[in-house]
Amino acid sequence: MAQFINLKDLVNTSGAVALNESPDHPLRPELLRDPQCELTLESDADEELLLFVPFSQCVRINSLALRAVVGSGPKRVAVFANGRGLSFDDVQALKPTQVLDLGPADVRDGTQIKLNYHEFQKIDCVTLYISQNQDDDDVTALSSVAFFGSPHGVMNVNEIQKRG
Repeated sequence: MAQFINLKDLVNTSGAVALNESPDHPLRPELLRDPQCELTLESDADEELLLFVPFSQCVRINSLALRAVVGSGPKRVAVFANGRGLSFDDVQALKPTQVLDLGPADVRDGTQIKLNYHEFQKIDCVTLYISQNQDDDDVTALSSVAFFGSPHGVMNVNEIQKRG
């Protein structure tokens, strides 16, 4: 059985970008590295947020967790595997790899939400399009974003069994 880890050490925080972020509450590296982060990323002009997260090496992603204050936390999230350089127009026109509908408990507790694992192999970046929040308010907020999986192509030589 595969062991999945928090991929926080493989997130390239210097390359991460948020579109429609509030100048007062922008994307900070801690949001992608610390599951208990007290900072928030907030949307600016409306509830939509577009978050580009690159990795320092290819990964396999099994699940993700988004933590936030319930009312302003994400409700509908479109996930684009290897979605590099996408704009708001792009994410509305393209078919996402997977769409997540989150409940209040999912964002309050930062619950790991399973992804279609076979769709998230050899991933070097992910784009998250948050189109709606829990209260349909004008501001969407995030306290942490975490991806769980494994580095791609890593093999544990101790698990190799001799045959014959």
